[in-house]
Amino acid sequence: MVQVSYPSLAHEPQVHVLGPSLKQLASGRRIEHLYCQKTERLCLYTPKQHEWRPQLRLSRTLLPWAALWLLYFEDWVVTGEWRGGGTHPTPRPARSFNRTILRRLA
Repeated sequence: MVQVSYPSLAHEPQVHVLGPSLKQLASGRRIEHLYCQKTERLCLYTPKQHEWRPQLRLSRTLLPWAALWLLYFEDWVVTGEWRGGGTHPTPRPARSFNRTILRRLA
């Protein structure tokens, strides 16, 4: 089951799979093409390239893209290779405290 959340034209729609659990299907592996591993928001387009705009119909864009994402996800679960193309969102590096800052706090 897929959920599309689209609160307003000022926000981008978000697509999540409600079930079955993607994490369980991935067996502990980092899931390809998610905007966020924690929320499991599907990476269906590149926002900076304006591949999706509010003028576009969800029925002709996000819903078919989500179905295609699920096809590639199932293939990835079996093969370990993402064959759906696209660019992988890079995870943000964890912030660490500078040693100087830590000394000041001590």
